[in-house]
Amino acid sequence: MTETSGFATDARAGRLVQPVSVLAAHVLCDATEVQDRYAGDVGDFLKLGLLRYLTSPHAGLPPLRLGVVWYRVEDEVHNADGKHVAYLSRASAVGRSLRSLDPDLYDRLSGVVHSGTRSVAALESAGVLPMESPCFAEALGFGHLPPSAKTRRVAWRNDWLSRALVATKDCDLVFVDPDNGVRRSDHGVPSHRSKTEKHAYFDELGQFTGRAQSLVAYHHADRSTTVERQAQLRLADAAHELQIEPLAAVRASRGTNRLFLVLPVEAHRSNLEAHLKRLERSAWSSELKVYWWAPIEWLRSEGSHAVTDQSRSVDSHGKSVRARIARSTRSPPPLAPLVVVFCHDCTATARGPTSPFQNPKTAPPDWPGKTSAWW
Repeated sequence: MTETSGFATDARAGRLVQPVSVLAAHVLCDATEVQDRYAGDVGDFLKLGLLRYLTSPHAGLPPLRLGVVWYRVEDEVHNADGKHVAYLSRASAVGRSLRSLDPDLYDRLSGVVHSGTRSVAALESAGVLPMESPCFAEALGFGHLPPSAKTRRVAWRNDWLSRALVATKDCDLVFVDPDNGVRRSDHGVPSHRSKTEKHAYFDELGQFTGRAQSLVAYHHADRSTTVERQAQLRLADAAHELQIEPLAAVRASRGTNRLFLVLPVEAHRSNLEAHLKRLERSAWSSELKVYWWAPIEWLRSEGSHAVTDQSRSVDSHGKSVRARIARSTRSPPPLAPLVVVFCHDCTATARGPTSPFQNPKTAPPDWPGKTSAWW
């Protein structure tokens, strides 16, 4: 790195990042101490590495100005999340391998973890985001409101979102980072319920794309089906609800399976597509896998072997799935493959009494009772 006008130049990325010596004057994010235990873990390294890669200048393409909405919630103590920091040992093969991908990011995160003060504020002060990246870290939670106060909870969440929109109004690309991921706006658990602050709902994300901002959205993959299928399902949800054509989902599998949905507006599509294609040819491809949005090809390949009995009756769920894809920006495939792909896992005709989707104790995290992410 070399010093340039008070900032450090990352020669590999061709951009300016914040040197530690001048960080305090350039921190734009007002963070609260919520879910600080995650700060600096291996998930942060992969997430921030992707964001830095996507927003760097490349082949004459202008850098995209990044904004961040953390979707912060209060720290929890019932699990061991956030303890995945062994990668910061340079003596380990994993540590050496990951550091080679982005030494500057690795060293800054190492400083945060080894300082003993792991927090979002510490991350921001460490300069892990590109220079002048506004972010919104106000806690989203309903702890001060009783469950029965639906109207007040709805108003509180709407006000919170309005402040997030103001904080990121001048950004090209907004990263949203809910703990558990994204949900359809018609999900069976509405956004005013307890614990829903761990999810971003697509009607909220539509307010960003509606003003010509592209999105990268975090989604935690569960065990309901393959990660690639979950990626395509979430991209299909985005196509329907945001009325844009998704680009891809990027999978990071170290520690746990994470998806990052890349949802561009048309003005940024070629820029982000070029960066993702370059990522596939880079050393980052050992950690980050790109699933390109290709619903027709994917559904047809899945349908050829998903189930052998294609003669079952078509119920309303299968029709609903096809209707939603039909309203996206691509033409839908024939109905039969969709029934084969989705009804086998999701519909009432396919679920038996012993199916995990009928048993709330074994159902995947985003399937409360009989509610799926599709209806």
